[in-house]
Amino acid sequence: MFMLNKEMMRLCLVAVAVLFVAALPTLEASPKAMNIFNNRRVLGSEAALFDSQNIERRQSLAGRTIESSDHFRQVSSPVFQLCRDQPGQTAASNGTIQSILLSGQTTEQKCRFTIIAPPDYQIQMSCSVVVIVPYTNSYLTLVNIIDADVVKLFPSRIYTSKLNEMSVSASYRSSDRFECKWTTVPSSPPATSEFKLCRHWQTTLTSGIIRPLDRDSGPSRSCSFWLQAPIDHQIQMVCSLVDLTITGSSLKILSAADASGDAIVPNRIYSSIRNSLTLYSKIGSSDMFRCNWTIVPPPTTTDFKICRHGETKSASGTIQPLDYATRGREWRTCSFNIIAPVGQRIQISCSVVNFTYPAWSYLNLNLNRSPVIDVKLTFQQGTN
Repeated sequence: MFMLNKEMMRLCLVAVAVLFVAALPTLEASPKAMNIFNNRRVLGSEAALFDSQNIERRQSLAGRTIESSDHFRQVSSPVFQLCRDQPGQTAASNGTIQSILLSGQTTEQKCRFTIIAPPDYQIQMSCSVVVIVPYTNSYLTLVNIIDADVVKLFPSRIYTSKLNEMSVSASYRSSDRFECKWTTVPSSPPATSEFKLCRHWQTTLTSGIIRPLDRDSGPSRSCSFWLQAPIDHQIQMVCSLVDLTITGSSLKILSAADASGDAIVPNRIYSSIRNSLTLYSKIGSSDMFRCNWTIVPPPTTTDFKICRHGETKSASGTIQPLDYATRGREWRTCSFNIIAPVGQRIQISCSVVNFTYPAWSYLNLNLNRSPVIDVKLTFQQGTN
């Protein structure tokens, strides 16, 4: 019985194998079945290849700088270390300049690093770390920037070059640390002709606006803005807003017919002596001003007004004060230059000298008769 059952089981297994082999042609003849089989095989191969490539890419990226062709990573900017990397200059459009580790060094080493941008570009730099030990010979300064009298760089403040070159100059030891980043920006005038003090340095535009930077925190900073007009033209500036709230702040117009040391009076017209004018300021974060300028052609009249006209080469003419409504109630100290050709002299005669406040008002004539002689004549009340 046992033997029979065993034989029957063997025959059943053979029959099942025959049926399976007979069914194979039917499976191969089915396109759908073949597609499913082939797709599974291809997908499995691609997945294995993808995993292999990922492993190889991860291995190849380890320990190297990823190239610009790796689209998933931003290209890093160069990093320079002052006093180590030579030559001490670069034309890179952006980068980092930092101190090197000077373990135990107690004497300062002095170095300079220069950044040169293309023409018509400026350089902007900001230092995130500035640790300079006081009361030593250590220092860190930026050369050829718009800011003047920068004794200590303020962290995270943006400093801008005057033209297309800026230098980092430092004397430091092991206890000093700094890290500064720079980028280059076009020096073309803003589209709105609204310039920002300490960001823009000069322009030849015929008109525009100058005001402080927005949200410029930190200690007060001193900056200048230079205007240049064509030869024989004048520049006229009016400040509609002057609100200096911090003690020690100042706003001055240099190279004007008005004396440079006087405070700016809002809505007063200031005229340049020649074809250039400079706005100089020392302002803090809460100080505000807004000044407009216009370049005007040379006067066609020979009837000149002091404080409005600054200089002439006319062979003859008259000079007198502005009318009361124009000059306002505030005191003004102004000058007017008369230039004669080489080999000729100037004669002047005042038919009227009438001062309302003779104790304070004056009229001086500085007669430059030779390069070394300066004769000053002072007209007082009732003289001519």
